[in-house]
Amino acid sequence: MPEWSDRPKGSGAGIVFEVDDIHTMIANLRERGVTVEDPVEFPICTMASLTDPEGNKISIHQAKP
Repeated sequence: MPEWSDRPKGSGAGIVFEVDDIHTMIANLRERGVTVEDPVEFPICTMASLTDPEGNKISIHQAKP
């Protein structure tokens, strides 16, 4: 479970980008040396998170059909 999922509401900020193929995006980021959490399955999407060099949380997600 990602560390951000149990934070109290309103305690953090972040941004989420929708991608067409989350597994390819994760592989591409990791090939470039970016640490990306393993993807998490939700009923409506698959999501993974990373932290930028300034400590900001960034997530990517792929909607399920």
